[in-house]
Amino acid sequence: MRRTLFFLWLVCVPSMIVYGQVLKNFDCGLFSFDYPSSFKTIPIQNAPHMVLKLESDDYYFSASYWEKGLDKNISIWDNEFYELYKNPVGDGTLISITKEIIQTKSGSHRCLKLKTNIHRQNQGMNINIKMLTYLMLHDGYLFTFAFSSQGNYSKETSTTYPDRIMKGLRFKSLQNSFSDLDNALLEKVKKLNAQCPIMVDECTTHLQIVLSGKTVMIKTLVEDICDDVIDYDEFKQKMCENFSVALEKAFVQYLDKNGYSVVYMIYNEKEKLKKKITVSGHDILSCY
Repeated sequence: MRRTLFFLWLVCVPSMIVYGQVLKNFDCGLFSFDYPSSFKTIPIQNAPHMVLKLESDDYYFSASYWEKGLDKNISIWDNEFYELYKNPVGDGTLISITKEIIQTKSGSHRCLKLKTNIHRQNQGMNINIKMLTYLMLHDGYLFTFAFSSQGNYSKETSTTYPDRIMKGLRFKSLQNSFSDLDNALLEKVKKLNAQCPIMVDECTTHLQIVLSGKTVMIKTLVEDICDDVIDYDEFKQKMCENFSVALEKAFVQYLDKNGYSVVYMIYNEKEKLKKKITVSGHDILSCY
């Protein structure tokens, strides 16, 4: 009887365990992801499009997405994407790029699967890193899910383990994943970006405004002659005050509660990134 009950328990909760491990869940609104408890979350630094970063004893994993506004009939298998990603930039060597269908919790999805070997030096030592990347389109967004570990890929190297981890992915429909306030923010950002460049004063100009995940990225040019005279603490305070005038308090409270922030990427005239200034919902609320 006990064996029968134990068997029934295993049948009833298969979604809770993979490779004998309890699963954890991540949800960013556009997709959710169940992953083994052997993976631990780690801080994301200097990667505004990344929404999840994990590590285990054997792998690093990252998930990122970009709002492309693409037609839903476009496929990641179209030649424009294949041609774009078959020539990697940087110090990576592309081993293979294949058009594949992977299984997820939301069904079968087309993807481009890239095997890349990366060779680096650290303190005189050669380091070989193999990276497996899944490129996917959904609801006009481009998603990348990447696994990396030590070693080198060949065309024949098995990807069974990452493929199984990807089964924990579930895409969501935009109409169900975003509230009216989320959509309102997206529309505000699109309208402002259409007005760029926006001259703020004689020293600063907003060049681009985009929404990446839960971060509003504002690329801002600061004239070189002004760089030494700008007080960036005052700049941040002024931006907070401007938001408090332009936005209803309830709207900012919602953004703060749901983890939205604004990041000003400050560039000089040579397009060199000089500074990043983060404005949180809490910062703006202090100005009401």
